[in-house]
Amino acid sequence: LYETDFYYQFRFDQGRTQWKLVYGEDVIATLPPVPKDRVTGGYYMDIRNWWDTFTRSALGDGPTSRDLIFRNSIAYKAAAEILNKWSALETGVTEHSRTKGIERALARASDPERNYLSRLQRTLENRYLSYEGDILEDTFQFLLRRLECFHLKLAQAPGFRPSLPMQIDAVPDELLLTAAARTRAAEVVEHVSNEWRGYRGAFLVPSVSFFNLDDFMLLIDVDPAKLPSLKQLRTLCRIHAERSRQLPQRVALLLLLDQGAYQLETVSLLELWHLVICPSANPDVFSLMECPDFVLDGEPRPDGTRLTWTSFASALVAEEIGVRSAAMSSVNTDPSMSSLELLRNVWRHLQLEIIQRSAQQGHVLVPMTPAAMRRAFRSWGVPGGEALRALEEAYRSELEGVSLDVRPLLNDFMAVVSHLQ
Repeated sequence: LYETDFYYQFRFDQGRTQWKLVYGEDVIATLPPVPKDRVTGGYYMDIRNWWDTFTRSALGDGPTSRDLIFRNSIAYKAAAEILNKWSALETGVTEHSRTKGIERALARASDPERNYLSRLQRTLENRYLSYEGDILEDTFQFLLRRLECFHLKLAQAPGFRPSLPMQIDAVPDELLLTAAARTRAAEVVEHVSNEWRGYRGAFLVPSVSFFNLDDFMLLIDVDPAKLPSLKQLRTLCRIHAERSRQLPQRVALLLLLDQGAYQLETVSLLELWHLVICPSANPDVFSLMECPDFVLDGEPRPDGTRLTWTSFASALVAEEIGVRSAAMSSVNTDPSMSSLELLRNVWRHLQLEIIQRSAQQGHVLVPMTPAAMRRAFRSWGVPGGEALRALEEAYRSELEGVSLDVRPLLNDFMAVVSHLQ
């Protein structure tokens, strides 16, 4: 994990420099420093974790939402952690103390930010028992402003600068998007367009940041000066959950601002790549939003720059494909996996293989559909087109509620993978 995972690199490095040994051998102290070109990636993954922690408290209905101390303490910690990451991005110096982070920000803040941070500081002094105002609403607005600033600067950080030219193969008619999922997304958009005064448009796009090829993002574009309230967001999340309950595929809700987008619901605790997104970290998403085919409402969103692949994205692909390759030999012997789960894993593995192989050739190809993957393999002379077509038909059948036994097809899949080694 320390060698490959941005989040755990950041955490273990924090332990290496900050944690106190209680007893035993200090193994963590022997770890080498994180390579400079990966430090900012660690910051970004930790920011995503804190955004998710905050939104589960602010928008969810679990214990961290119901309990006063949880609500106040999580808001304080999320604000302090994101302030510290912003400061580290600006200065190159990492501050791990939340208290010092708030104090430093207070010394530099202007109104009304100073007012918010002062009240946040007093909340800590009161042991999180009180806050002067609505801490969740105030923190939500504050975090979005800070994250927008963070994203604006992130593009110049090591690992997030343009790395390789990128081509996305995502023919709309070939997407693994059911009519039911599109209809539910359109219903959500209709609600938002009628209720939010800052609403600007909506996009429905696939993303390589999802583990499943049939997962999609529903990005609701809003004016940063006219953000929806948390009450409006809770209503949106409730409507989305109710209307998506019977769908076999997942559609993640994200709030889209000028510099980035921010997920409102926890879709998967394992998938940190899309909790918070921006062009430098998720170039595929922002590239697709430039295309009219992925606009549900409004106008395409030109980025203004030619989006390219980045080292950060490459590193996440390499890490995941390493894990999947190690587990691939047992995928056909796990009786607990449903046919749909097997198909999702099969196609995800092929998608990552194509991205990694094309990157090695100097031009990243990001296939978003089974047909796109068949085209890639055909261009490379890799056999197995008919086997892949059968796997695609099985995948589409599963999404429509028709279950099939796909295990007999997996040997053909393994044969395709063997040609890529």
